[in-house]
Amino acid sequence: MDKGLKHNGEFVTINQHKIHIYRQGNMSSPKLVFMSGSGTVAPVYHFKILYEKLISKYRVIVIEKFGYGYSDIFEAPCDIDSLVSFQRRALAEVGEKGPFILLPHSMSGLEAIRWKQMYPDDVKAIIGIDMATPKTYKEEQVTIEVGRVLNATQDILWEEEFEASKEEALSYSHPCAEIINTLALRQKKYDGYYYNEAGVLMAFDTDLTKQKAGLVIRKDALDKFLDIKKLHLVWFVNAAKEIHGKTLMITKYTDWTGLLEYTGDIVQGEYYIIE
Repeated sequence: MDKGLKHNGEFVTINQHKIHIYRQGNMSSPKLVFMSGSGTVAPVYHFKILYEKLISKYRVIVIEKFGYGYSDIFEAPCDIDSLVSFQRRALAEVGEKGPFILLPHSMSGLEAIRWKQMYPDDVKAIIGIDMATPKTYKEEQVTIEVGRVLNATQDILWEEEFEASKEEALSYSHPCAEIINTLALRQKKYDGYYYNEAGVLMAFDTDLTKQKAGLVIRKDALDKFLDIKKLHLVWFVNAAKEIHGKTLMITKYTDWTGLLEYTGDIVQGEYYIIE
């Protein structure tokens, strides 16, 4: 502990290291023991706004475990049984006897439950403050049935490094293999233009024509493919916009998220804007 800091409790020594413990209230009143979670840097101050409202009717006790608040930073065992033992010893050192009402926050809920299991006479009740339970940390397999997912397009990139016949990099999108095979599409003289068996142009990437509108496909061809394969065409919307000031700090941020679906006649759906 930094000698320049003034604590408002007392210290007990466990394993040659100091644990800070704060106590206030009538000794004969029901005893509340506040137990901090893993991210509570200074439990005495973190819980203050709550325990100050309870001191008139309860005896308040806050134990700052090793590495928290005014307690020593000490690489002590961190298994649940050891954590319970350290806190019980701290209470015993200052003469506090149960039964206690434990108020665990977050991860210390596991300690409170174990405390009750190991020393049932110590614990009168457990009042959780957004406490964790063993189920919180249980890994459960989550399976969501969404059906078959197929990417409608694929990207092709030619670079001189890999293809000596190309003087400049060439990149475009084309229909996925399943669309090409199902509709029997073929390229002719130029790469990236796909025709049906009757020689009618069905799909091409507008980048090839300098229009920058992405891959386009004839509606009748798309409808035929979706009907044959019993698929739905959807778009996942995920975009963001940042506006930076003169200091390069972000002055405004907008995020778009949503889902759109092609129904044969229109594209419909919803997206959400977060600013």
